[in-house]
Amino acid sequence: MRISDMADQGIWTYEGRLPKLVAYQSTGCANIAQAWQLGIDEPAEGASTAMISGIQVPNPPDGVQALQALQHSGGFAEALPDADTWHWQE
Repeated sequence: MRISDMADQGIWTYEGRLPKLVAYQSTGCANIAQAWQLGIDEPAEGASTAMISGIQVPNPPDGVQALQALQHSGGFAEALPDADTWHWQE
């Protein structure tokens, strides 16, 4: 459910602008970030080579909605190497 949908239904209230959504993915499984960079509406094709097991979802079932949410919020998506993720987990 989009933030604007929640606001329309009275589930969530806000004043002013909606927050920008930001998506960071591993370069080894960056189907959303790749789609965002390419300007396409569906997750990019490709298998996961990420070493981080919790993010190995190369074909996210809600990928189209994630891309729509990024677009709607004025946000962005980026891909980072697994090493950066490991570093920030420590």
